[in-house]
Amino acid sequence: MTADSMGHVRDAGRIAVLLAGPVLAALLNRGEPAQERTSPAELVRESGVPPASDAGATSASALRMMAWLILTGAFLGCFVVASFSRGLAAGLDPILVKIMIITAYAGLFSVASVLVSGTRLSLIGLVGYRGFPAPGGKLGRGSWADQERRRRKILARQGGPSRFVRWLVTPSLLDALPALLFALPFGSFLAADILG
Repeated sequence: MTADSMGHVRDAGRIAVLLAGPVLAALLNRGEPAQERTSPAELVRESGVPPASDAGATSASALRMMAWLILTGAFLGCFVVASFSRGLAAGLDPILVKIMIITAYAGLFSVASVLVSGTRLSLIGLVGYRGFPAPGGKLGRGSWADQERRRRKILARQGGPSRFVRWLVTPSLLDALPALLFALPFGSFLAADILG
């Protein structure tokens, strides 16, 4: 887990949550009473707290995935407006080309970040419980309780939560690496097509 001295998670997804915070808050607050609404500042603050359970890791990854989806739409919209505006004013063409190139790179980075967040959500569903302590309390009878018993047995057999699994399902700065590796080569092809 990548965290600073105060225990905050550092990753590119926090920047996405910061930029898409107002839209995220509006989406999450639909139909909520006024006293239960979440502000954009609260979302940004919560995105920096390391998850304490697999449910917290799921929430953190889903929040980042939604933020990246919102930014992908914004970058695509800017790209489309700039590309359609290119022929309207000849003096603005150099500026519009730069806007198109920047939004192409940023859009490809955000698409790859959505894929990284989706992959993390899948990993959390498969093995995320192995990275966090099992919740205490008695278990009842039913399919959920049977699944929870199996999870507790697995955790007891492996000697407690796995630090590697916890690191794997927690957002980190390494999330930007596959996104960069995706955006740089494909962005270069788009930039050459835009300039050519």
